[in-house]
Amino acid sequence: MEKILTCFYCNQKSEEEYKKLKNFKINVLNIEEQNIISALKNIKAISAEDLKKVAMLKDHPLLQEYIRFLLLYRIGGLLVIGDFELVGNLDPLLENDFFIAYDTENRICSNMMWSKGKNNVYIQKILEEMEKKEALNITEILSKVFDKKLDTKFCSFVKLAKNSFAYPYDYFYPLDYEKCGKDFSENTKAIYHNETKLSKKQKLRLKVFRKTKPQGYPYFMNCFQAVRFQLASKKYHILQKMGKDICKKDLEESVTNACEILQTYKEKKVSYITIHNPRWMGVTSATKELFENLVPLQELRSNSLIDLVCTKILETQVEQVVFSGFCHGFEKLAKRLKEQNPAIKLKCFWHGSHSQVLEEENWKINQEVILLHKQGIIDVFASCKESIISFYKAQGYKTCFVQNTVRLDKQLLENVTLEKKEHIQTKIGLYSAGTNWRKNMYSQIAASSLIPGAVLDIVPLSFEAKKFAGNCNLEVTGIEHGLKREELLKRMAQNDINLYVTFSECAPMLPIESLEVGIPCLTGNNHHYFEGYDQLKEYLIVEREDDVIAIKQKIQNALEHKQEILMLYQDWKKEYDLKSQESVKSFLAM
Repeated sequence: MEKILTCFYCNQKSEEEYKKLKNFKINVLNIEEQNIISALKNIKAISAEDLKKVAMLKDHPLLQEYIRFLLLYRIGGLLVIGDFELVGNLDPLLENDFFIAYDTENRICSNMMWSKGKNNVYIQKILEEMEKKEALNITEILSKVFDKKLDTKFCSFVKLAKNSFAYPYDYFYPLDYEKCGKDFSENTKAIYHNETKLSKKQKLRLKVFRKTKPQGYPYFMNCFQAVRFQLASKKYHILQKMGKDICKKDLEESVTNACEILQTYKEKKVSYITIHNPRWMGVTSATKELFENLVPLQELRSNSLIDLVCTKILETQVEQVVFSGFCHGFEKLAKRLKEQNPAIKLKCFWHGSHSQVLEEENWKINQEVILLHKQGIIDVFASCKESIISFYKAQGYKTCFVQNTVRLDKQLLENVTLEKKEHIQTKIGLYSAGTNWRKNMYSQIAASSLIPGAVLDIVPLSFEAKKFAGNCNLEVTGIEHGLKREELLKRMAQNDINLYVTFSECAPMLPIESLEVGIPCLTGNNHHYFEGYDQLKEYLIVEREDDVIAIKQKIQNALEHKQEILMLYQDWKKEYDLKSQESVKSFLAM
């Protein structure tokens, strides 16, 4: 069978490019928009009936796409529209009966399409759907024809029907004109160029791709990224040592605010203050639930700021200072406080875990705190992870187990549950979702995809999450950035179940926050919650966090026993809150 290449709206450069394709008969159709009907009359394959239908769609936004599919239906072969640069072998793709591709993570594009022969039954259905004038874009049209939600596939390889496929954007549209995370890959067969100016980053990627070819590009770019991250890390540490920071103004405002708050505590004559970094949202939430007299304070990058904060703290005449978390500059602050007032008690409430040895910065800070404790500067080292306390006690340190909890006031609880809506689909929430190893995001997405009719709400919703969910044929919603606590609680309250099956935790706040708003939340087997309540542990704790099937089974079981879970939780929470209050009292009394 003769292979036909139809170049639609083709320029001279593109025509020369397409001549590289062997064994193709090339048709070049430069149809001006104002003369569509006249131009189509000159094409033998187009019938009078076709021309009538085109005329009926004259003012419809999908007219251009209709003509493209009409030509493909009547002529068959490969249809290309615009400036494509051929970089790979198309032959394997031409074994299909029909193919089309995404040009972004969730949008189908008709600039390159293939039909193995004329009168393809699916293209006929696509044309009929367009003639109804109900849909406004190609993605919606194809979704109806193939009965698939193609706008939720997020750049996936999608089987539309037998021998019919929609390819991801990396096949034909790898250049990132719209800043949606595109890149080249070994699959790239052609590169679509439009008139939009490329960024310097995209120009560099294109140059590298042309030099290394599809097979070598991923390896080269991985090496480049590794070197770039190493250099960026070294630059960051050098700037720290020099006392420079790109957020200098923000940090100075943080100190000013902290000093004003310390002045109010001086007037109130409080016995202790609690310092925490407000940018660490999880730490901040935990701190607010446990302690009073909070002093939000970001990193201290200069000696002058450290001296200012130290003076203000000493002026309050507090008996002790609690560091909830420990960020850059707190080490020097602790030393100066102890130097100027040896009687003041300094305590640290550590929110990390030993598994964070893989995270260089967190582990470095942990070692700073332990050294300060050995030197007698930090008087008490507390943690919300019981196993860490057991370890440090065995090492001879003065430690205390402080138990995290969540106590939502009545008004806040009413606000976050007020907008609760009924829904048919199973809604699952995945929050504080990150691509790092600890968050275990991909296993939880995979497990959610096995729940029939499920919709997964992800915050923050990354491109990687959307792409993987699309590969799993899972519908996702979400927001690309983090949320304030009240907004996140509102989202959690709308779901049937929430997930926080992470690999490493101390005492996570999110599962308790979820249960407080009446929604079960699965967690990993890495905290002390639910001790003495074996049935609650059985419902909510996943023993094998990397086992997708185990997570899926726990989701189903929890959904079936939701009311029982919430009743057991209420009983456990009453006991646990008392233990939490006592743990804080013990810590402050040491």
